[in-house]
Parts: sequence; C-alpha cells; structure tokens
Amino acid sequence: MTDKLRVFVADDSPVARNMLIRMLNDEDDIEIVGEAGTTQSSIMMLDEVNPDVILLEAAISGGMSITRLIRSMKDIKPYVRIILCVEVNDGVELIKSAELWASDIIRKPYNKTNLLRAIRSA
Repeated sequence: MTDKLRVFVADDSPVARNMLIRMLNDEDDIEIVGEAGTTQSSIMMLDEVNPDVILLEAAISGGMSITRLIRSMKDIKPYVRIILCVEVNDGVELIKSAELWASDIIRKPYNKTNLLRAIRSA
C-alpha cells in the first residue's frame, strides 16, 4: 500500500472546511491531518501536522495577505503543495499575486473530480 497524501484544510468557514473534509474522507489515498480557521493557526500547525498538500482559502481571515501567508508556509515547509481555493468573484489581482506561489488554483463551488485531480497531481 502506498502512503496516503496528507492534506491540511485552511479556511475560515467551518462549513467550507467540513464540506471539504467530507468530500475527501472516503478517498483511500488521502488523509486529513488537520484544519485551521485563521492565517495564524494555519502557520502554527504546519510543523505539527506535516502536510503534503494544503487546501488554502484565498480569503482566509487573520490579517495577512494571501501572498505573505503562502510564502510563510513555504518557508516552513518548502516542498508542501498549496492549492489555492478561490471564489468566482475573487479579484484577478489576488489570484495573479498568489499564483506564483501556489501549486494550483481551484474555484468554488468545488467539483470533486477537479479537487481530487489537483490534490493528486505531482
């Protein structure tokens, strides 16, 4: 058996986090290793949960820009893959500034096929 992909969910909406976790819980090759609702808690938990992939809400609260948050995460875990989750109405500037640092960008509402493809891609 291969190792499971360790996924960390960072979103300030408990409803959105629970939805993502429910979508992924049935996947044999994915393990949810943690969740956080703010930029600060996301950063603080990285060493503890040691994820392979972070699903990161682009508008997560916490007083830090998304670009700075992604760079901080990469400083702690240089090889982690960060998948940025964006709303349809999120600004182009936000997406352009973050896409240099993110491994992938997916749009809400989530399509499970696209979500799994993004998580599993190397």
